[in-house]
Amino acid sequence: NITVTGTSFSILSATAAIVNTGNTVTIDILLTGAIINTFTETITITSDDVDEPNFSFPITGDISAAPEPEIEVFQGLAEILDGQLAAVDFGSTNQGTDITLQFSIGNGGSAALNISNISITGTAFTITSTIPTVSKFDEPSPMFDVSLSGAMGGTFTETMTIESDDSDESTFVFTITGTIIGINQPPVFNPTTLTSVINGFVTLTLTDIVSDPDGNLDPTSFSIIQQPQSGAAATLANAIL
Repeated sequence: NITVTGTSFSILSATAAIVNTGNTVTIDILLTGAIINTFTETITITSDDVDEPNFSFPITGDISAAPEPEIEVFQGLAEILDGQLAAVDFGSTNQGTDITLQFSIGNGGSAALNISNISITGTAFTITSTIPTVSKFDEPSPMFDVSLSGAMGGTFTETMTIESDDSDESTFVFTITGTIIGINQPPVFNPTTLTSVINGFVTLTLTDIVSDPDGNLDPTSFSIIQQPQSGAAATLANAIL
């Protein structure tokens, strides 16, 4: 008979045989890979050997985790976490100039990471280089560029998603933000709202006479630089003269 202690190892071949003089018999033993661990058990061969009727010896084996990729994303040297609250900031620049940052996709696992897609919500940010398709754990991390368009002024915030075969982060999501400082437009004077009054008083609301295309008109910034020929203008108060 042939037996094995425990349940991790099992005997696949026949457990009883006749071994003729000078011959051998092959024994097939299986270690199951269902559980990750190191296993040690004992094989015992029972026979009619006169001085070794019970021939025993230990067997051991190790089941390790299957190789898996593990995505890692960086902007420069700064690591980005999946779902992090803080947006990756592109900073700011004047209208007419794009801002470009370079990202890299690392692999902290032990198998190749296959990248299926990289997408960005909205239209302010675009991927301006070739999208990498694989990140190997034993090679330099592939890189790609993302640009914030300087065509329009404003602060823009969008979401980037990297899709891969990472087992627990198959969709890696984070936000990106940046500011384009718009070109300052001069105020516009509208004289059609003025009313002429002789020997009397007139109240002027300067925000009705002057408008700002940028929407940044500050009523407290008005000042009187020339008095009328007759009389004197009252002091400004909330843009009312």
